[in-house]
Amino acid sequence: MIYLLAIGGAFWQQWKTLGSGWNFAVGMVANVPIVAALAWVATQSNRSGVVGYAAIGLFLMTLWNQSQLGMRWSVYGEAYAGTLEFSLISRAPLMAFLVGKALAHALAAARPALAALIVALILAPEMPQVPNPSGLAISVLAATLGVLATAFIFAPLQVIAARQLDSVLSIRPFVIVLSGFLYPVSLLPAGVALVARIFPTSWAMDAVLLSLQGGASAEIIVDVLTALGLSVLYLLVTWGLFQLVEGRVRATGALIT
Repeated sequence: MIYLLAIGGAFWQQWKTLGSGWNFAVGMVANVPIVAALAWVATQSNRSGVVGYAAIGLFLMTLWNQSQLGMRWSVYGEAYAGTLEFSLISRAPLMAFLVGKALAHALAAARPALAALIVALILAPEMPQVPNPSGLAISVLAATLGVLATAFIFAPLQVIAARQLDSVLSIRPFVIVLSGFLYPVSLLPAGVALVARIFPTSWAMDAVLLSLQGGASAEIIVDVLTALGLSVLYLLVTWGLFQLVEGRVRATGALIT
């Protein structure tokens, strides 16, 4: 129960700063130009499923960008404001507070992500055909879970341990490419594609493409299950990293390194 209270309190505290006002307006329009440009590029192709794939990929790309970066900035600011220390004296683990914050940022990020999806569909010459709607639904769900899992793992790695944004900002383009948001990872060079397979979204986006192209349901299920399995693995690794990092922070008091 104490964990749920900590998660709920952190979620509500973070959501109050994200739910309305300037943050809401900026979040809704900030990604529109780049999304519109990428969506227009996708409309130039006559291949089946390209526009639908790009629209869903742009939705997920925006969701990943906004939730991952937003969560990092919130904790980064609290660390330097001196309010993060209060989380360390709670009986609930630090991860509980950051889970609440991550959920708030993910929910807030869903708004500009939805705006990105709408812009992409508006620019499409016609609505994409979906031969396998149920397969597409579970594929998008698996991709969304993968986005949240890959975004959250950065918290213990760099927000708590180092809190330096520059290094994360530098690898964001690579994560986007390797996640398969803009095109299937099968189009990448063999060695790069192999590396991309460590990201759950690369498998989920393959399932999205199969659903849009009428691929076999068995292949879709295999890709979805692989994506879900990798997402669970990411969350387990994240939990383990939080245990190591929080133990060091509580022992040394080194909140900023």
